[in-house]
Amino acid sequence: MIISLVAIAITALGGYIWLTRGFYSALLNLVCTVAAGAIAFGLWETTSYFFLENLPDGFLKDSSWALGLMLPFAIAMAILRVAVDGILRANVKLVQAADYVGGGLCGAMSGLIVAGITIISMGFLRAGTDFLDATSVKQEPSGIVRDTSAFFPADAWTGKFYSYLSRSSFHTDSSLATLYPNIENIPASMRITDGEGRAKAIMRPSDASVETTYTVSGGNLKELLTDKWRERANSGPQKVKMVSGDDYPQGSKLFGTVVKFESGSFETFGQLVIGNGAVRLLAENANGESQDLYPIAVATTAEAIDERTKKAKYGRFAFDSSGFFVASKGGSTEVKMAFEFVVPSDVTPKFLYIRNIRIPVNAEPDTKFTSTSMRDSAVESGGIFTKGGGGGGELDKTGMVLVKFAPGKEAVTPPPNMMAKNTTSWTLQKGSTTGLEVLDDGNLIVSGDGTFGMDILKQMQRSGMDRKLRVERLQGTDDTIIVQYDLSPNTPGTQVHLALRTIQESNRDSDAPCLVDTQGNRYAAVGFMYEDRELWRLRYTPGKPLEGTSEIPAISTSRPDQKITLIFRVSRNAAIQYFAVGNKAVAEYQPIYTFKEMQNR
Repeated sequence: MIISLVAIAITALGGYIWLTRGFYSALLNLVCTVAAGAIAFGLWETTSYFFLENLPDGFLKDSSWALGLMLPFAIAMAILRVAVDGILRANVKLVQAADYVGGGLCGAMSGLIVAGITIISMGFLRAGTDFLDATSVKQEPSGIVRDTSAFFPADAWTGKFYSYLSRSSFHTDSSLATLYPNIENIPASMRITDGEGRAKAIMRPSDASVETTYTVSGGNLKELLTDKWRERANSGPQKVKMVSGDDYPQGSKLFGTVVKFESGSFETFGQLVIGNGAVRLLAENANGESQDLYPIAVATTAEAIDERTKKAKYGRFAFDSSGFFVASKGGSTEVKMAFEFVVPSDVTPKFLYIRNIRIPVNAEPDTKFTSTSMRDSAVESGGIFTKGGGGGGELDKTGMVLVKFAPGKEAVTPPPNMMAKNTTSWTLQKGSTTGLEVLDDGNLIVSGDGTFGMDILKQMQRSGMDRKLRVERLQGTDDTIIVQYDLSPNTPGTQVHLALRTIQESNRDSDAPCLVDTQGNRYAAVGFMYEDRELWRLRYTPGKPLEGTSEIPAISTSRPDQKITLIFRVSRNAAIQYFAVGNKAVAEYQPIYTFKEMQNR
């Protein structure tokens, strides 16, 4: 309702403004508006990618898709208007009635295009799921389906108009109609996030990649819409609908894409949370007509590390309820998920979109399952995720130090210079935590980067701080353990000095310090505590792990006053085996130690 009223107001305003200026002037403005819209849609993806890669975290970056459309439109419109007004200085007068009618119609059409582009752009803002009632699609138990409640859908009309132009007058191989057949649906689907639209809805193009694809066939569609987990729960086949609200045709198959997510796609608290509105598959028929398909299920980790087997547990979860979102488990800085789509037999998959980032997919799957039971076995074993390896490549163990710190096959205490600890080395006072986000409930440090003078810190400690004002604990999660790794130059152990030298010799932009468990899962450092005689710095960013050693303060072995402790979040029950910098293994620890301590969050 609200968005329709906004569209009517903008359209009516356009008609009114140009009603009195004459048909000729209004026609020129309409031509400029159409051309500016075409330029904006043509540059939209490229411009948005640029903003996603280069803008700092915050409101502007969250609005990249909105800015990527609206700014080119506004700039193109301004340039075209100046050019046209400079070339065609004279006006053409018609009879008054023709000027009024023609001017009003052209003005209203220009206003409609402006309204459509404005609504599409505003829809990409990080706002609530029901922002201005602009819900062209909605999340239902049967999937993502179209919402037809808008009585004046200017965004849909504008999208269809430019889609038509992209197939005719403005045709290109990568046309709007081909890549974004229902562009008006994208903002609403991207706002279907956890917390009624408050969770993350964007990521950089480098934050996700398709590892492998598979199909599931055999039997009718009803038989494909179940799995062993639904059968155990006596849930019956999943009920699914296309975006149009129609049933999928018989003969359809399941098409799966295994996606690897990098830490840049995570929430600030260090986990990936995603729903079926954030992912879609673009498929094309023999006539070159495209359609969007949304996932019906996702296979992913159900339990990060099983205490008995020391391996991850996997499961398949159906998108069969409103408000359902899947969250990653454990502390790994890479997460794999397999999204499954129902694909009609007459279309071919072309691209996978994740938070509107376009990724090519091969129509010919890497694996073909001839039954759901075969697929379920691959999910349960984790084999469905394995093609292409993972974990950042094989470790280079040349020159690695072997640290034997206890007898037997499994240690009862952590390795030297490594400890499960969620408290900071200095205590801060509530209200004096500049740069850090602190939770009121429990005074937990959620994230941030703060630097504090040693004089102030020592004064805080001497003042006998009230317990309710003490800020000294890092926020974790139920399935992760916060591990601190002491790399201070005066810490004993060959591995420490080797680690410092490896850090100095590393590719400082891409080689991040990490812990590696016995299953090959990597846990990049999510922060550090640095201290010298003048200052203490705490960085704790679970949603943005270190990407390279350049983010770590420079450490000199000739300065004994320097102390640095790296902070990691590892999966509960993870058995840590290596400390590495990038792909260079620094130390292997024997025997293994399993982190399963309960930390007060």
